[in-house]
Amino acid sequence: MSGRTRPGWRGDWQITVAVAVLILVGVGALLWLRNSHHAARRVVLPRTLLGLSRASGQNAKLLADHLVADEKASWGFLGAPVAAGYRDSAGGGFAIVVGTPCSGGSCMVPTAPQAVRDLRAQGESDATSFPPGNAGGVLTCFSAVGQGIQCSWIDQTTAAAVVFDGRHASALADAAAKTRQIRDAIEN
Repeated sequence: MSGRTRPGWRGDWQITVAVAVLILVGVGALLWLRNSHHAARRVVLPRTLLGLSRASGQNAKLLADHLVADEKASWGFLGAPVAAGYRDSAGGGFAIVVGTPCSGGSCMVPTAPQAVRDLRAQGESDATSFPPGNAGGVLTCFSAVGQGIQCSWIDQTTAAAVVFDGRHASALADAAAKTRQIRDAIEN
């Protein structure tokens, strides 16, 4: 036997790195699994929007229930939809139904030109897209015959439809600006 000593195995750092990588991958997988099966956050409507109070009482509850039921029956697009009317002392204001977008699976969110084209094909001849604001997504408005002006938005957080009576939105651009304010209040 020679006088040379055999060096010890120097794989300790390799084992440490391998274990650390496995732990990081495991934690990442657990977080992904948790988030992919975690229910989307529920949207809560504030007591006031645009300086108007949320309507209360039996008629307000019936309106909200009708808006939610109509959304579920007609579109089924929103997860956990909520609705409310916001009124001033003269009884004018707006109604909103909002929820998380694309419930029940994946969906294709249209571009603004596609959304306008679809609305016009449904007879909403003045449908127009507007800058959606800081949250991005799509914002469209049109004159809803006999109802005032309707605006809708969709982004990664929420999707909604807002119907303004004639006293609270004078034109499509005015309704779009107010819808951006409503959206900012709900999403923040």
